[in-house]
Amino acid sequence: MKFATRLHFETLDSTNAFGKRNAFLPLPALITAQTQTAGRGRGERVWDSSPGCLMLTLLFRPEHGEIPEAKKRFVALATAMAIADTVKAMFPDESPQIHWPNDVYLRGKKLSGILLEILPSGVLVLGVGINVRNDLPENLREIAISLRELSDSVTLNEVLERFLKNAETRFRELCFSEKLLSEIDAICWQKGRDLVLHTPQGDVFGHCDGIADDGAILLDGKKYYSERND
Repeated sequence: MKFATRLHFETLDSTNAFGKRNAFLPLPALITAQTQTAGRGRGERVWDSSPGCLMLTLLFRPEHGEIPEAKKRFVALATAMAIADTVKAMFPDESPQIHWPNDVYLRGKKLSGILLEILPSGVLVLGVGINVRNDLPENLREIAISLRELSDSVTLNEVLERFLKNAETRFRELCFSEKLLSEIDAICWQKGRDLVLHTPQGDVFGHCDGIADDGAILLDGKKYYSERND
């Protein structure tokens, strides 16, 4: 994806919030920040935004990524796969996994989160946070991981450039989403586990059978969908 706009800030409230306020920028746009004061994940969850975390937002229309309009709902999953591709290329012995619908896990801990928001104009606001060189707070070290724990030589720029290249490839593959979803199913962290799924109708308990060919998660053979664009 060739960017018409690339902006970097030392501090923002959040790259997604900035993107939504500035959706009039020449697109596609890449927005990065060294720190965020109000970083958030899906469902208003707080995202640790300390220095060393790669924080970015892609602001684009589906056609910029050669994404069929009907497949834009799979963008978050395609992004997660691109992050997994990036980790695997840099650390071949590692086995990153996708935690449906929008996280990437490594060694059983959260490495990355994705926040996809779709504006009424049709513009996609795709926020990505990847723990690269940040020192995680003590209270998160049992559940989150940074790539720095694998190699002290890893850099934000290398991860960013590899990710952007992989995301472009995975977006194009959305024309053939069945293949992509099959790959995601193969590395789904929840697959084979008993889990609790939080839905608007209440909590659902069940055994996860993986990811269906329409992007739903399967619990005891029944499909459940992400209820949000984010």
